[in-house]
Amino acid sequence: MDLNALPIPDVKRSIFQRALQALESTGVAFSLGGGLALYYYTGVQRDVHDLDLHLLPRDVEPSLVALREAGFTTWVHLAPWLAQATVDRVQVDLVYGQGSGHASVDQRWFTGPRAHFLGHEVIVTAPEEFFWSKSMRYGRFRNDAPDLFSILVALGNRLDWPHLLDLFDEDWEVLLSHLVVFRYAFPSHPGAIPDAILDNLLERLQASRRSPCPPNPPVWRGGLIDGAMDGQYFEERGYIDERRRRWERRLSAELDVLAPLVAQDVHRRDTSGGRRAAD
Repeated sequence: MDLNALPIPDVKRSIFQRALQALESTGVAFSLGGGLALYYYTGVQRDVHDLDLHLLPRDVEPSLVALREAGFTTWVHLAPWLAQATVDRVQVDLVYGQGSGHASVDQRWFTGPRAHFLGHEVIVTAPEEFFWSKSMRYGRFRNDAPDLFSILVALGNRLDWPHLLDLFDEDWEVLLSHLVVFRYAFPSHPGAIPDAILDNLLERLQASRRSPCPPNPPVWRGGLIDGAMDGQYFEERGYIDERRRRWERRLSAELDVLAPLVAQDVHRRDTSGGRRAAD
């Protein structure tokens, strides 16, 4: 789909162009996500509220500096996957991790197709990574399953399914749940999901049912699919918070890159061109 066909107000177009130009000046790799990627792959059109860009964790800081120099106000969220920039109430999201925060953007995100948008040649986030990034938003206040279904209708067998399985890894049950509901919602598209993939996932489910003992101590993974769920309630009852465990594991593995980001004061917005110290 032609991204320039989207009805984006002129003010937003100008600010999006400014943001793209700022990031291009740094030489960092980035790709388009959000509603723009959804439209590109599926033709599903919605109001474009902000500009979602995926980039490597190491490239967040130079990108924020460039955006501040271009007149944006910037800040970093405590959750280790998102930084933001804004000007005139128009927002740019710099997404450097999977939506639940437990995995970082890597080079595979930039293997998607190239497209022209607002006078810039851009990369659209690879469809498998885009699908995966939305899959863990399964919560009370946000559920991206309809977007996943649109991707399956549009792309189906053209997805790299073995790679998608690798992305989900230990979260394969989340993928299976989406595929089962998709089959219910779109019974006319049985060929969108390869039989071998469903067989693989159902065999895993059968094997897990035969597992002799559940995790001990008990594990709670609800926070991975719904960030609004209160893990403290379950931790007080002896459950291990899997979201917290994965965040800590990721921070340990990528300490040199992530620590400076999560250490920033998330309650302050920086327009000074430099990092502000926490109280």
